[in-house]
Amino acid sequence: MTERIGLVVSVFDNQTAEVMTDKKSACGGCADTRSCKSCLSGGDKVIAVVRNELQADAGDIVVVEHTKGALWGSAALFYLLPVFGLMAGAFAGLAAAGGWGINESDGAVLFGLTGLAAGLLAVFYVSRSAYAKDRLVPRIIRIAEHGVGRTQAVVQRAPAAPTRSCCG
Repeated sequence: MTERIGLVVSVFDNQTAEVMTDKKSACGGCADTRSCKSCLSGGDKVIAVVRNELQADAGDIVVVEHTKGALWGSAALFYLLPVFGLMAGAFAGLAAAGGWGINESDGAVLFGLTGLAAGLLAVFYVSRSAYAKDRLVPRIIRIAEHGVGRTQAVVQRAPAAPTRSCCG
């Protein structure tokens, strides 16, 4: 399970929020994450949509969890499914080429591209499904600090971090 410290940028009605985190291990090098927030104000940031079941508000500092199973599942879905579609299509094209009266290479390319398109289409639909939203999307597990006085405009215009921040 991977936990990252992030800053809530905006909140949506469907219990999701945009959270800005560091590309690195999210303050994994900090000795005290309660007082140091400099790693959340620099340039190497990622903004992701996460589940917001705790009703965090814009400006809150939160802890976001992404399980290893969800990470591996996402990687398998987004990378392997199109490749398997390509390979299955290519093999089907080799097998069907003789019956259709076309060259084996042409059949493999044609069916392979069709399989790749089918794999990409499957990724599109599965990523939008209720399963993916429930199991593959990271979630906020704790509100570390409420952003009293922070507004969304302040969050979006955060100053650049110094060259050495708490995040390494």
